[in-house]
Amino acid sequence: MVNIINLPACAPGEFGRNCASNCGYCQAGNTTCDTYDGHCPAGCAAGYKGDLCKTTCAPGEFGSNCTFNCGHCHDGNKTCDTYNGHCPAGCNAGYKGDICKTGINLIQLIRSDVKVTMATPIVFHSNTYSKMNAIDNLIQNNTDACGCCSATVDNNLWEIDFGKKYLMNEIRIYGRGDACAPGEFGRNCASNCGYCQAGNTTCDTYDGHCPAGCAAGYKGDLCKTTCAPGEYGSNCTFNCGHCHDGNKTCDTYNGHCPAGCNAGYKGDICKTECFLGEYGPGCMSHCGQCSDGNTTCNVYSGHCPSGCASGYKGDVCSIQCSPGEYGHGCTSHCGQCIDGNTTCNAYSGHCPSGCAPGYKGDVCFNSCAPGEFGPNCVSNCGNCYAGITTCDIYNGYCLAGCAAGYKGDFCKIKSNQNKDQSTQNDGNTIAVVVAAVSSTLLFVSAIANVVIVLLYCRRKASLRKEEQKTDTNYFTTTGPSHASDYDSLDGTES
Repeated sequence: MVNIINLPACAPGEFGRNCASNCGYCQAGNTTCDTYDGHCPAGCAAGYKGDLCKTTCAPGEFGSNCTFNCGHCHDGNKTCDTYNGHCPAGCNAGYKGDICKTGINLIQLIRSDVKVTMATPIVFHSNTYSKMNAIDNLIQNNTDACGCCSATVDNNLWEIDFGKKYLMNEIRIYGRGDACAPGEFGRNCASNCGYCQAGNTTCDTYDGHCPAGCAAGYKGDLCKTTCAPGEYGSNCTFNCGHCHDGNKTCDTYNGHCPAGCNAGYKGDICKTECFLGEYGPGCMSHCGQCSDGNTTCNVYSGHCPSGCASGYKGDVCSIQCSPGEYGHGCTSHCGQCIDGNTTCNAYSGHCPSGCAPGYKGDVCFNSCAPGEFGPNCVSNCGNCYAGITTCDIYNGYCLAGCAAGYKGDFCKIKSNQNKDQSTQNDGNTIAVVVAAVSSTLLFVSAIANVVIVLLYCRRKASLRKEEQKTDTNYFTTTGPSHASDYDSLDGTES
């Protein structure tokens, strides 16, 4: 779920969370910084540098973003004005100008006072290679095109008289074709330009400095020194942002963090803080369901400072309550819902189908009061024998039976007492008759049992006598005797 939040824009000159910070010294004015991270789109005003343009130039630096180095000031090259580079005590010997970076060309100062002598000059393509061309301060390789050199017809004599003595630092003479080619500078054009902002062929042919400053990734007077770890941009003016693997690892050219941003920051150079509702490396994650709104989590960890909203739990409040849990951080458990104690609402704990028998209340935690029973305790006990408050809170049954004059499962049905008494008398009469008949039957049954026992005993005695008579005559027969077919045994063995 993504929430779109409209927040009032910061006023000019303000930036950051809750617009609590003020812009630095921006090149275009101190009300022009970015309202999110405070950077100055057009760079810093003269005399200031840094991500927010609030750091003053170090000694020896001056100008916008402190890009330039002081010139040859009389009292040292660390004393110039950080705003415009002006040397308060003037220039060192041999230099002039507001920033003391221009070498003094003596000939140009006294040109009208010197005396120049030369042999017959050459005239070529209507160009006269006169004696004064040698001191016109024009230097090019193609002398035929510019007509800016002095040349003689037959005698190589050229002479200059200054008229008086001067203290000179150097005398530089350029022969035909001796001007430095683009990209070269210095004595004999032996040095190559550094990494100039406007290209590496644009340095000054005299001292090699880059008029427009250094290209991104380089710094120094000659723009040949690479940015130190943690620096980037033109003249290494800027500091790395909050890179994931440290604020010394950004690209020296554009400040890009190769491993992404640290937690709490985002953007190409990792200097923009996470917006409300974002957190983590690169601000790629969104806050969970915090109790005080889903824009209040910690921009680094996503932790909700006031805990989770109802229905959610976990370190970043993004896990819904399990069945049977509810409330802030899911720390409460469902009550006695009629359809089970895992069915309550995860936010409020409300049982959608009501409370189970014996319970009532918003979250079904309260037992029925005396005299109540059933789901939500909406039913009242009947006329129980021990009083109307003794029924079962689940089913309403009267545990000790019904009070006089009532009947039924819930003792709510009135009974007819006269009819009940008559029925009771009739029942007593029937009980007496039944008891009498039962007594008679029991007496007859007893006599019959005695007769049966006597007959059984007599029969058993008669059978015993018969058995004894049979045993006595087992080997004796009555009637005449018969001769034996067998010889008598005499006991002698033959």
